[in-house]
Amino acid sequence: MLDLLTTTLTAKEFWTTLGGAVIGGLISFSILMKTLREARRNRQEDRRRIDQALGNAIHFKLSRMHSNLNGLRRHFDECFAHNRIDPKAQPWQFTKPIVNLPDALHFTPEEMGMLLGLKNDVVFNAVVELDLLHNTTFDAARAMFAERLKLLEMLNPHHVDPSMLVSGVLNPETEVAVRAHMLQVNDLIRSVYAMAQRESESSRAALRQLNELLRKELGLAYKLQFTDETLSPEPRT
Repeated sequence: MLDLLTTTLTAKEFWTTLGGAVIGGLISFSILMKTLREARRNRQEDRRRIDQALGNAIHFKLSRMHSNLNGLRRHFDECFAHNRIDPKAQPWQFTKPIVNLPDALHFTPEEMGMLLGLKNDVVFNAVVELDLLHNTTFDAARAMFAERLKLLEMLNPHHVDPSMLVSGVLNPETEVAVRAHMLQVNDLIRSVYAMAQRESESSRAALRQLNELLRKELGLAYKLQFTDETLSPEPRT
């Protein structure tokens, strides 16, 4: 038995076979590791493309939200400019209706999960509730315009001047109810105006932060441009 083992270990064919098996194993292992690395790289590239697509979606939605909110704020700015001309005019008189208010917008769980995965709490917290705030603001605006319309129907307006200032005649029998409704509508208008101002500013700040984060982490080459701002040129690199 010992002679057989000694003969086998000293045989050239044994070491040649063993060496070939080891080399073949190393080659197979190398090919396997290369394949695994390529598969991992492909998964990372796929994940990055998915994250970029989700980043595009969040950026687009937030841009729409800010555009809607800023448009509502500017509408109120124009309406309340009349108050500087005629301080006695009330908000229900000079606030013009908006025919087509924007639909609700929602971030998806996948979009917010991607944003959370970027591990920037400041940006995530700035963005996470903006779809709710956007939708709440425009729900309030719809209610406000509906109440203003009811007031006009109660008042039976008889004159609208060139600046769209509405006036009418109060019926003595319904004067108390109409005046109470005027106060309610005026409060609604002021509240919605304040909401539009606040959420317009917060959405713009969040959009700036999101844009910077997506450019840094996902390589998305967006350049923000707000038409109501004077842009300064970006620093050269």
